Amino acid sequence: MSFFLTASLSSGAVIISCQDLGNHIVQLSYDASGESFLVRAFALNITISDGVILSIGDYFEGPGPGYGIFPGDIMIPPVGDIGDLGTPIVGPENPGALGGIGTDGMTLEFGSLYAPGAEPPPVMGVLTTFTVSEDCTVFVAEENLYRGGVVLEDGTHPTVLTYGCEVVPEPATIFLIGVGTVLLRRKKV
Repeated sequence: MSFFLTASLSSGAVIISCQDLGNHIVQLSYDASGESFLVRAFALNITISDGVILSIGDYFEGPGPGYGIFPGDIMIPPVGDIGDLGTPIVGPENPGALGGIGTDGMTLEFGSLYAPGAEPPPVMGVLTTFTVSEDCTVFVAEENLYRGGVVLEDGTHPTVLTYGCEVVPEPATIFLIGVGTVLLRRKKV
């Protein structure tokens, strides 16, 4: 697993990073511990250098102590109740949105919604995981043009540092079988 920087570290920033978990699964995380206010919403573009994005999962859903409101996909009928939470993926039919599942890029939106006095989202944590089809470089960027990037609860835009990652082959195990024969087998995670 390796990381590359798209900006240098500083205090008072929201950090968005990804990590190769193995088996072509990537974890997208955030850290807002350097900020005075919690993050209210994230709008991010995820792109990969090779292959396609196959699926997304492991994200919080609904109001409460997480980022389970998906502004680009949520359905709220006139009565005000949430009809359908949708998913964090902004549909490709929306202005500026990337292609989504089955393509090399997706636009994601996550928002928080919790009652006064209730438990807020954690200051750092995992937004989601996603699966890619092959080894690649993952790029993470704020989506500022149409969706506002990252917004804090006081309505301001923090400094955002993004860290991509490399999705690499699983380590191989070497077995020596007799004289002159080597068998390589991928390690199961």
